[in-house]
Formats: sequence, C-alpha cells, structure tokens
Amino acid sequence: MVAKKINSADFAVLKTFLADAIAAITSTSGTSVAVSVDSADVLRAYGSAGTERAVSATDAVLANYSYLKSDAVGAVAKVEEIYITSLGTTSTDNKFTVNGSAVSVIPGTGLDTYYDVASWAAAAGTAAQLSAAGVEIVSYGKGQRTASIEFNTPSTVTTVFTVDAGPGSAVSVTYDNSAGSTVDGMIEDLRALLAASDASVSKIWTVASSTGKLTFNSNAKGSARTSFDLSVTGYQPNGTSTASTVSQGTASLVLTGNTDATTAAWVRVKSVTEGIANAKTITLTTNAAAELLTASGIETSVSGDDEYYVAASNGTGQSTSNVNAIKDVSVNNVQYIQ
Repeated sequence: MVAKKINSADFAVLKTFLADAIAAITSTSGTSVAVSVDSADVLRAYGSAGTERAVSATDAVLANYSYLKSDAVGAVAKVEEIYITSLGTTSTDNKFTVNGSAVSVIPGTGLDTYYDVASWAAAAGTAAQLSAAGVEIVSYGKGQRTASIEFNTPSTVTTVFTVDAGPGSAVSVTYDNSAGSTVDGMIEDLRALLAASDASVSKIWTVASSTGKLTFNSNAKGSARTSFDLSVTGYQPNGTSTASTVSQGTASLVLTGNTDATTAAWVRVKSVTEGIANAKTITLTTNAAAELLTASGIETSVSGDDEYYVAASNGTGQSTSNVNAIKDVSVNNVQYIQ
C-alpha cells in the first residue's frame, strides 16, 4: 500500500496554519475548517496501490473539519446516601451489608454517632472491605441541619420584626408592649407565618416555636440539604409611612445558623461498576438505626426535601448515522500535504 500524500507547492506553505486551525477545534470552540480546491486543479489521483485513477469530487477537499459529539451514552453507576441515627456498642452490632452480606462493622464507642461513622468511613480497612464488595464511600457528613433565632424583650415599646429564612419566606409581625404583646406570642405568630411560606410549603425546612426561640430544621438530611441564610430586622414605626431602624443591641437577638447535628451522620456510597446489573443494595443492620435517603425525599410532589441520588443505568452504543455524520466532518487531508 502506498502512503497517502498530496503534492502542492501552493498549499505547502499553508500546512502549518491549517493544521493549527484544525487542532484548535474543540467541543466549545465553535469553529470549523473547510478548505477545497477546484476539482479541475487536481491534476492526478492515485489509488492505494499506487496506480493512477480518475479524479473524484472528494479529491478536491483538503479539509472539512468541525466538532460533532458522539451520541453514545455511557453507563451510570448507582450512588445513594444512607442516614445513620444510632449505633450499637457491642462488637457484633452495626453490620454494613452489601446485597445482604455483612462486609464491614461500624464500631460503636458510645460517642455521638457522627464521630464513630466518620472514623469508620475514613479508615483504609473500611475502603478495602467495601471495595471487595463492589462499593466505595464517596463522602460523609454530620446529621440534620438546624438554625435558630432567640428573641429577648425589645428595647422599644413597638417594633416590627421581619424574619427571612431564605427565598419565599420573609414575614413580618408587630410587637407592641403597650397592647399586651409578649415575646413568645410574637414568636408563635412568626412561626405560623413562616410555616405558610413558600419555603416551608415546598418542604425545604420546618419551623417550630418554643420559649424565646424559633428553630428551623432542614427536611433533607443528606448532603443535598439547604444552607440557612437567616436575617432579622427590627423597625420602630415613627407615625408616618416610613420607619426607622431600631437599635436593639446584641442582647436582643441571637442568630445561630447552619448547625449540623453530631447525633447522626450521612454516608454517600457508590457502586464501583456502572450499569443496572452492577448496582449494589446497602443496609446497616443489628442494633443500628439507619435509612436510605430517597431522591424525592419526604414529599414526592415538591422538591425542597429532595436528597442526593443517582440511579444506575445502562449505556447505549453510537448510532450508525452518528458515526457517518462524524466521519463526514472529520476530513483532514491537510496532514498529507507535501
């Protein structure tokens, strides 16, 4: 077989430029290279055996190059999170199972659950045990996320408080000491308004009132839970349509945001091999309390409590039409110019 080459004194000087232009074509460049000559300018053409043949239209194409993505779809590995709320304290407790077989034990020391889970998840021995069973720990973290606002008696007789706990949740109530308002009554009014807000209805969090305090709890318990961005402002009405900011002082409000419980932990586990047939089922048994977090969370009709989850899937091969289409835009005869 004779090596392919194109003899052209005119294009030889452009070879480096054209080659660089083709090399710069990527999935994000948005560029293409198309260079052709008049077929009448193609003086001779030869077959692979080196014998002269008739000139064809394709002989006039030096480059027709652009990016076209393959339509093949790769297989996906299953990834899910398990939420652990308590562990037993004997050597036979807390068996981590894969497809029904116990492959590892989480030692329960009596410390808060997160610390025992974190020690187990980070251990090289755990990684080896789980790898042999076809799974791996991707990440882990502490338990349910909470945030709170503590109120003390305002320093002014009448104050309008606005509480914002995230998108769609800003609410306001008026504290009026002269009209018999109490701090706890104001807190309960805020709770009722917040519970009816978009953020609560969509199950991003729940809110509860107690003596002097509002507490927010994230409904999603795994890695996908929301970070709270609490803010509270206090205004003293001045008798007109405007209001002046109340100087409450640091003792009037205490905001505590994004506290993750150490009494529980989540662990993200991935099946090592892609595809539905290779998806593993994990559980934690024997005197341990744990649940698998589902993608839809508590409520399937809203997304605020959705958890992290990746379903296993099988890949699909590249279609013949896509193969041909890529071939059509992958013509690079510049490399043969001499």
